[in-house]
Amino acid sequence: MGMKALLAFILLCSALGFAEFSVTPYLYSAEKSAAVDTVSFQASSGASARLYKINGEDSLLVVDDKLVSDKAVISSIISEYYMAAFYPSNDDLSELKGFADSFNKSRNYMTRYGPAEKMCWEGGTFLAYKPCDTYQTCVQTAQLVCTITGAEGCLMDVLATYILDYSQGVDKLNNAYTKFYSGYNNAGPAKISGSLIIMDEAFDAMKVAADAVSKSKLRFPETGSCMDCIGVCPEAHFDYNSITQGKAKVSALKSKTAPFALMEQTVERIYISTDERTKYRLGEEKAAIFAPKYESLKTRFGGLKAQAVEAKSLVSDSNFVLSADSFISKSDTLEQKIERREFDGFDALLSGYESSARALSAVINNSTASYRKAMEAQDSAVDQLIQAQWGVNRLSKASIDTYNSLVERKNKLDANIKPPMPSPQYDSLVSDYAKLSTDAKAYVSASASLEGSVFGIGNAIGRTSVDGAMTMASSMAPISFKTRQSYAKYVPPLVLAAIDMAVLAIGLLLFVGIFYYFHGFFKSRLAISGWVLSLLGFMFLLLIGSVGFYSIVLSTEKFSTFTDFVGTVKSSGSVAVIVEQGSGSSSAFEAMKACAGQIESQLAPSGKKVLKYHITGTKCTSIIPKLGANNTTVYETKADLAAENCLDSLPDIPVFDLQYSAASQAPTFTTVVTKQAIFKGSEEYYSKKPMCDPANVLE
Repeated sequence: MGMKALLAFILLCSALGFAEFSVTPYLYSAEKSAAVDTVSFQASSGASARLYKINGEDSLLVVDDKLVSDKAVISSIISEYYMAAFYPSNDDLSELKGFADSFNKSRNYMTRYGPAEKMCWEGGTFLAYKPCDTYQTCVQTAQLVCTITGAEGCLMDVLATYILDYSQGVDKLNNAYTKFYSGYNNAGPAKISGSLIIMDEAFDAMKVAADAVSKSKLRFPETGSCMDCIGVCPEAHFDYNSITQGKAKVSALKSKTAPFALMEQTVERIYISTDERTKYRLGEEKAAIFAPKYESLKTRFGGLKAQAVEAKSLVSDSNFVLSADSFISKSDTLEQKIERREFDGFDALLSGYESSARALSAVINNSTASYRKAMEAQDSAVDQLIQAQWGVNRLSKASIDTYNSLVERKNKLDANIKPPMPSPQYDSLVSDYAKLSTDAKAYVSASASLEGSVFGIGNAIGRTSVDGAMTMASSMAPISFKTRQSYAKYVPPLVLAAIDMAVLAIGLLLFVGIFYYFHGFFKSRLAISGWVLSLLGFMFLLLIGSVGFYSIVLSTEKFSTFTDFVGTVKSSGSVAVIVEQGSGSSSAFEAMKACAGQIESQLAPSGKKVLKYHITGTKCTSIIPKLGANNTTVYETKADLAAENCLDSLPDIPVFDLQYSAASQAPTFTTVVTKQAIFKGSEEYYSKKPMCDPANVLE
């Protein structure tokens, strides 16, 4: 190898050995835009260290561009870092000690009589010679003071109380100073937080004790007045400023050293984070291999998991539930493993996932078949009950009771629907709902009385005559809804009149012909009179019958049924829906328009065009379907039309008229003069779920 090549190889190895550490591969997929901060510091060994904070959390430790994963090494380096960054310096601790010493020194402030505490302790109270800590022992000390000083009127019991208070105050000062030094001397990395707390409490104790000594009745007040002071001790001059400065210093050091309390947790967090992120980085390489395989299977079985979850909420068949749970569990496990980049045994999991998906796909479509049939049977029963409700004879208790019993049966069946349920229970409900539908149909049929049948004939005759007349008229000029509404009522009587004239003419010809042919028989006056009376009787019966049947035809609109109206809808290529807000609120109007949309949706499968008219106050909006490009349907909307003229262009087609009423009423149907279904209901009536009654009964 040449010298140049060898040098290049050495440089390459050096570059690889000291390649700069990159944190990017260790960021989770959700952290690609995370905030990453670093804290650089020098380890005691001289190595360069960096602590990485990801989204504000200590996460990785790098030394000389190498990730540290050993917990003991992490703990050692973090401890060094914490000592350097957060532990109080010697100057900090010396300054803190200086505040305590300064205060303690002020206890013997040099007065003109000498050191304050020493003078009082030795010469004022003789506690240096006769110490006491109880009232009884302090009486002896007071007796010594009275004897040596020879003071007249020396009250030993009073003096003993003052001496005891002073003795206890001095003891508290000593204890506070001792407590401070206990915390100071025990300070260390592991105990710094506790030591600072002890020193802080010591400063508080110093102040409390100093306040007590300063108020001693033994003092000779230099300023102010004290009527009951006996003046045997100099007044104290404590350095309270040192206490204030000492507490401020403790507070600052508490803030500085706060991380020490969490150092062990920080080490643990860095260790765990390093382990997990290292596994994640290694997993990224495997993810490039395994993730596409899983995504391919997910695409193949797209939507199966959502179907399984939905089906499980409806059906509780044990075999299906086991199959669904197995698939969902395997799917969740794979998702979690990919997210955590854990690929141990991933191939086996993929195989199990595919097998489970195939098994579930084979049964998923039939799993809810019984449920769907039950819902369809329920919907059919509801449709029949709605029609039954419209046919209730409010004047007949038997009719009302029968209808109520049908509703009660339906409510009981509804109460039994508590998904998820086994398929056999749904199958039983299908049978029960079918029986209810049959009984409801029978009720509707039975509600048609003999009178209704007669009027049904009149309805058919009237409708046939009107439709025929309108068809003839429309061949000459377009017939609108309003035109039919205005003139159709005259067609039945005109048709009946024409029939009457024809029958009368035929009858007259028949009578005259018989009279002429049998003129020999009518030679007697009696025979002629009888024949004339017969003719008059025939004319009278014809007149009475015509008037009666005319009345029936005129009344047929009152006896038109939903079935009659639906017949006109089925035979028409277009239908209109009129929405009249009336006194309804805006929310009620929206519910009515939604109901109109549901009617349109129900009629769409049969290819019927639906014209909609929204009337509110004096304004009207028409929404008319038109044929657009490529045989698509577009809607022409015209707003702010005058309500009174809005329906002028409405063709002669069946009409659903939705009107607002605070109290819902039974609908009315007409098929002779107009082909119209009039519904009157409240907001709740039009807001029924899954759809309003006028739409729900349409098939």
